[in-house]
Amino acid sequence: MFVTIFCGILNFKTGELLFANAGHNLPVLISSGGEVRWLESPPGFLLGIMEDAQFETSRMMLAPGDTLLLYTDGVTEAMNTRQEFFSDQTLIDTITGCRPDHRSPEAIIDGVLQAVKAFTGAEPQSDDITMLALHYRGKSG
Repeated sequence: MFVTIFCGILNFKTGELLFANAGHNLPVLISSGGEVRWLESPPGFLLGIMEDAQFETSRMMLAPGDTLLLYTDGVTEAMNTRQEFFSDQTLIDTITGCRPDHRSPEAIIDGVLQAVKAFTGAEPQSDDITMLALHYRGKSG
């Protein structure tokens, strides 16, 4: 038995994000300037495979207006009737194609979900599809 986990701690006052990745899909970082890219993260073992596995903690700073999208592999591994995967690249392309005024966390999740459903068509869902989008606003007040 194993599980993949992305664990992060965000300091809401400073934007500092401490995180570790245990074999989970890389989150997508949507910068306040509109750039869409993978969040750089050292590879990590799946949780539960090795008893004494060590996981590296990474650190980054979110800028006000940055958004992180975390998702399960049911998004990128959703299959269409030709048995093709939705894919990592299609996920990036879908987010990149969202208009800047449609990049709220809700709109990103809705846009990705609609794209996955359009891609899979009548093919039954074979895995869970879970997403979390976090928008960092910066200091308040």
